[in-house]
Amino acid sequence: MEQASRTWGGEKAFLHEGGDRSSENRDAARGIVGRAETEIVWSGSPEKARALLAAVSPDDPDSFEAEIVEIEGGAELRIRVVGEHLKTVRSTVDDLLACLAAAESSLDVNDGA
Repeated sequence: MEQASRTWGGEKAFLHEGGDRSSENRDAARGIVGRAETEIVWSGSPEKARALLAAVSPDDPDSFEAEIVEIEGGAELRIRVVGEHLKTVRSTVDDLLACLAAAESSLDVNDGA
């Protein structure tokens, strides 16, 4: 089987034909990736942004940072999640998105939308 290679951060990991599914490649990638980071950005009214921020703040405040930024015609709720492992960041983002969706649905019902 032919091998191709890909370089991550100066280290080379070999890719086997058919993709990057070997345990050898997963182990190489684990040693290279040391941090995962993502940002969720919601846009809308400043009032709704404050309500959504209040809804997620009690969730797990040490696992993310959040801020409301005023923009022309409204506001953005920006939530930044950083972690050492992609799985942890993904889990936090899943929790935040579920909480935001529930809060937004509740706000829409209260607003009659």
